[in-house]
Amino acid sequence: MRRLAVLLLLALCPLPLLAQQGHDQDAVRKVLVDAYVQGLHVHRDSAAVKRGFHPDFVMHVYADGRLIQAPLAMWLDRLKLDGVKNPKTMSHTFDLVDVTGNSAVAKMHIYEDGRQIYTDYFGLYKFDGGWQIVNKIFYGHP
Repeated sequence: MRRLAVLLLLALCPLPLLAQQGHDQDAVRKVLVDAYVQGLHVHRDSAAVKRGFHPDFVMHVYADGRLIQAPLAMWLDRLKLDGVKNPKTMSHTFDLVDVTGNSAVAKMHIYEDGRQIYTDYFGLYKFDGGWQIVNKIFYGHP
């Protein structure tokens, strides 16, 4: 029965496509870790953040019953990244990285000193230069 399931999977999704999807999932994870986790949360390095975020990136923030759109420049200005490493221990987990063609979504959790602080949902596109984050919504844990 298991062999039949594997044969059906291979018939429905050729190996090169599966291999490419796995490669793209790894590339999406890398962009999110390098630009968002390491760049923003750990090293507070605006250049690292800008490498992974598309210039037209927009974060949607739901606060006080209103939806606010924060473009990348506004968000970075508000964060005031100073390049000084965060003294707290930051970690993350991925719940989902789903890739279809040149688009992807990802869900990740961010932890500070072991306490969950954010659940983030990202949208990404694959451009000529690789994957970039184009939008984000999130939940800030109390």
